[in-house]
Amino acid sequence: MRLMLLFITLLLADTVAFAKPPDWVNGRSNRYPPGLYLVGVGQADSRDGAKSDAIASIAKIFRAKIEQQTADWEKYIQIESRGKTKIEQKKSIESLTKVSTDKVIEGIQIVETAQDGPVYYALAIIDRLQAVASLTERISALDQQTKEAIGLARNSADKLSRIKNYKLAIKTLVLRDASNADLQIVSVKGSGISSPVSLMNVAQEYDDWLAKNFLIDVKVGGAHGPVVETAVIQALLREGFPVNGGAMGNSDGADLLVKGDVILSPLVLPGKTFKYIRWCVDLTILETKGNKVVGVVAKSGREGHISAEEAELRAIRALQPTVIADVGGRLAEYFTGEFQPIRNQVSSCARK
Repeated sequence: MRLMLLFITLLLADTVAFAKPPDWVNGRSNRYPPGLYLVGVGQADSRDGAKSDAIASIAKIFRAKIEQQTADWEKYIQIESRGKTKIEQKKSIESLTKVSTDKVIEGIQIVETAQDGPVYYALAIIDRLQAVASLTERISALDQQTKEAIGLARNSADKLSRIKNYKLAIKTLVLRDASNADLQIVSVKGSGISSPVSLMNVAQEYDDWLAKNFLIDVKVGGAHGPVVETAVIQALLREGFPVNGGAMGNSDGADLLVKGDVILSPLVLPGKTFKYIRWCVDLTILETKGNKVVGVVAKSGREGHISAEEAELRAIRALQPTVIADVGGRLAEYFTGEFQPIRNQVSSCARK
């Protein structure tokens, strides 16, 4: 009997069953006053579920604050990750801000649980003073990283190194803003630490330097090459890339060259009454200095219609977004240093 009582006592050691709810069940605790702690209460039909719900209730506070600032960050992330799709840019923001907020959430402690019949409750807290100290230290480190990245961006003789460090500075500033938003939540006064560097100013500085010092030229051959060339140029200009064909003038000092061919040819399919057009695109992205291949676009497809002319028009329309997305993606990889120089090129137009 004694052993059984001991077992039951240990089993219920961290859960208090109550006739009258503890004060913290309603979100306030005398033991954990709001001036010293951020608290969250969870409720579920299991103890683990209540704990998870309590942690989630605190996490919601931080994520709501981050979501308010996301719109302000998007335009800067578009500069930093130009060439990527909107979905990729959004993921970039989410991954950056998640790094900051998750570190704060790691500091959440479950300090009390209770049970009322089938319902379990849990109390989660964040110690404000500890969180403020941790976030202040992190912000100081991020400020130092930003300072170093900007220094390298301004002083490097290598253009690609400048680009990578400007982009690193922008990323670090977004992460710093996310940490500062967290600090405003855990600080009793709701105050953060002013940044010594403006995200907007650094992004504008990078944009201005890129426009004056970096140029991409686009040359697409083939009967329909000029149409595709114009579409690629316009798309890259919209993304903020400095491309020949816009205000940059001629291509005499181009740093990157996008060149290749677009070929459309009739495709006869047995038993089909439609007229089909096969399209293929082979483009190569080269560093003009050293003629190094940094990206390849090799795409093909087919379009059909009862009219050969309409099938051709459909083929031209269909290939453009695919080509634009691939060129943009390869340029994004190049600017982040994630590309691998290519030795063996694959041709889509050579495929049967």
